[in-house]
Amino acid sequence: MTRRYPRSSGGVIPARAAVRSCIRSGANLLGEPGGVLFRTALGRRVGAFDASLRIVTDLDYWVRLLLHGDAYYLPERLASFRVSKGTWSVAIGAAQAAELLAFIEKVGANPAFDLSAFDLARGRLLARLNTLAKLFFYRLVLR
Repeated sequence: MTRRYPRSSGGVIPARAAVRSCIRSGANLLGEPGGVLFRTALGRRVGAFDASLRIVTDLDYWVRLLLHGDAYYLPERLASFRVSKGTWSVAIGAAQAAELLAFIEKVGANPAFDLSAFDLARGRLLARLNTLAKLFFYRLVLR
């Protein structure tokens, strides 16, 4: 399976649009840690990953990076991973939705992203639905 940013070609994605897309989809559309690159100097300025976040720590970091500039999307596959019965993706289960919901509230409170009530409500709904769909998929495929 291949997951891509909802865009057919590469190029610059304005920071606010990238964050809005993630929030409205209730998911990390920007990628796993192995598929995201950023300058070391920016990483030093932003600081470390937030260890209090177990599940959305990468998405939180990408959003913090986007406070300093736009994203650039390459449509080529840069990284991949597999999901099996013992992987973290399966183990987190329903906890993923709860942490994503808290993250949506955190980002929604930041005026820099100008998120509407509709953006937040849609994100809350899709975060729940995405989690249910993943749980169903894992149970169906990984029996």
